[in-house]
Amino acid sequence: TKFAEVLAVGYDVKKVRVGNRIVLDWSKCFPVKVNDIERAIIDEEHILLSIKKLKSNGDIDEPKTGKFRII
Repeated sequence: TKFAEVLAVGYDVKKVRVGNRIVLDWSKCFPVKVNDIERAIIDEEHILLSIKKLKSNGDIDEPKTGKFRII
């Protein structure tokens, strides 16, 4: 299973935020290409797991550093 990073969310999305790492049902996503880079669009209901990154002191960190917390 491959993790993905949330790059953008719609106004009605409740469970994930930009920067979260997610595990999703890849068979349910809609692949798109943006500037020759492959991306995926998926409904929130097909996200299986969402993880926030944390600093070592427990504060939320910027994406790409820190520990993970399952939300």
